[in-house]
Amino acid sequence: MDQVLEAAIAGDENRHLKEIAILRGNLRRLKKAFCEAIEVELPALTKIRNNLREDRKRWTKERVDFTRNPFKYLSKLLGTKRSGELKATKEQMEEHLRQVHSDRRREDSMEEMEKLIKPAEPTIPFGAEGPSWQEVNNFLKKARGAYS
Repeated sequence: MDQVLEAAIAGDENRHLKEIAILRGNLRRLKKAFCEAIEVELPALTKIRNNLREDRKRWTKERVDFTRNPFKYLSKLLGTKRSGELKATKEQMEEHLRQVHSDRRREDSMEEMEKLIKPAEPTIPFGAEGPSWQEVNNFLKKARGAYS
């Protein structure tokens, strides 16, 4: 499990390994809190520990079910195939879409908001042309200096 924690710290692991690392960390912190807890806190901590263990068992069972038969697992997850008939007329559908996707107040003019920020005009004109030869050389010098 040390590899899992190292991978979690490094950040180069898949989602499953992240979940395992988080779960192990939670259990470790819970165990430490359990040892340091007073007698009044013990039932609540026991309940939290049992919930974490049940989650781990459920995740393990789901992972095993998925690996054993992924198609059956996904069909169980997504449910059965549904079929049916559309009972609305074309005119009703068009009217519904028109109401949902149209804006009655589209042509109304809106008053200007006071809180909008109006930036000052730029003092330096924007250069739309590519970088100059001097800029390219400066960039290359910096890049080469960083690797030496």
